[in-house]
Amino acid sequence: MIKMNYSPEEVACNFCEYGTSNGNCKISICPFIAERIEAGVVGYREVVADTFPGHSKLTRRLNTLVKSFPGSLWADDRHQVRMEHIQLLRPFKQDRDTPSYYAALYLLSSDQDLYDRAFECFQATGINFARIQLQGISPRGYTLYSAARSIYAGDTHLAIEDMTDPEIVGPYTFRLIINAFLIARYGLPVLEVKDQKARFSFKTP
Repeated sequence: MIKMNYSPEEVACNFCEYGTSNGNCKISICPFIAERIEAGVVGYREVVADTFPGHSKLTRRLNTLVKSFPGSLWADDRHQVRMEHIQLLRPFKQDRDTPSYYAALYLLSSDQDLYDRAFECFQATGINFARIQLQGISPRGYTLYSAARSIYAGDTHLAIEDMTDPEIVGPYTFRLIINAFLIARYGLPVLEVKDQKARFSFKTP
């Protein structure tokens, strides 16, 4: 369980310098969204909108993604167990356990076959992608591996054209990659997001 450092009262919009007495906001993107995630008062739509504010080519898929949000960022219960198992095997190290590290770990543990292939790559100093066994990997597994490697390296400019095409990146894989971007931006607290609702919606140009 992630320890919350903020209470809902502490991050209430009417106490914010950008807020109003009725809880509305004067700006389109909240600058304190990370703190509000930790307080448990932010929905999935808001964190996705804040992470991808200018990617108009992804608008349609992001809207569909948000509308079908299942109430958890985990692929399933086993996904969470696999990721937490690696965290137990590799106790916290401040210089290693960055949001990008957790985002890559999230993707590499999302699928049992990929997790088995990547198990030896989780080391005390970080993730050694050269140790991941790629021979015979499924197309979906390779896409998740590639996304994990890019995010971990700080190269968040994945091919937008590929992300827009569900024939190349299917809905299941697309959700996992988007969720990994959220983790890379906000860290582990974003895994506590349970609600789809938020103040913002996407606008098609």
